[in-house]
Amino acid sequence: MFSPNTLRAILASEGLIAASKLDYITVQGYKGFTDQIRQLDELDTEARELAAQIDAAVRPLLDRKSVLDKKMKIIHGTIKKDYKESLTAVGNITIDRKTKLVEARATLKVTTAKANLNQVQADLLAAVVEKYGAEVAKFISETQAELQESKRSLRVAFKGFEIEHKADTRAASARTAGFKDLLDTFQNFLTKTWKKMVGAAKSLVANTEKSSARVDKAHTDFIDTLDELAREAVNS
Repeated sequence: MFSPNTLRAILASEGLIAASKLDYITVQGYKGFTDQIRQLDELDTEARELAAQIDAAVRPLLDRKSVLDKKMKIIHGTIKKDYKESLTAVGNITIDRKTKLVEARATLKVTTAKANLNQVQADLLAAVVEKYGAEVAKFISETQAELQESKRSLRVAFKGFEIEHKADTRAASARTAGFKDLLDTFQNFLTKTWKKMVGAAKSLVANTEKSSARVDKAHTDFIDTLDELAREAVNS
């Protein structure tokens, strides 16, 4: 039967746990941050894909001589511009969160591998790991919800853009009364709601920035705590 110390050494040599008295924090904290880095990558992709979809749906209508009159061109152009900029901003914020989380993960790995911490210090480290991880998880959840809400609000718009594309490529003589009604209904809808849509796009960025600011504070606390623990370990 292996002793606890021998078992820990064998597991550490196999890469199953860290060679540290903070094995649990190292393994669980590192894994948790790694999972969140992947989730942040997925959020960035989701935001940029939606931005690309809006651009692909509206840009041809603006580039070609189409069924859009001057007023509708302005509305379409504003929606495309504001949503594309807002979703790109959300992607950039998410990537910034990922970059800082990668830094945090690396710092955690170095600190727990080298530091000889007492129980009080270990408890402090566990607390900041948990706090930081919880704030990142909240950011991911809130940003995901914001993106889902954007998709829901744009669902009708995407269907309408498809109708406009068909009207743009279909000869006027080939348009049925029912088709003309659909086109008119959508464009009337857009005329009444486009300002609200643009406001929602701006709110998307504002809410993401607010959520990210909370994570920034947790990130600063996390890095400061690990730096302090590293200095204490050197001086002890």
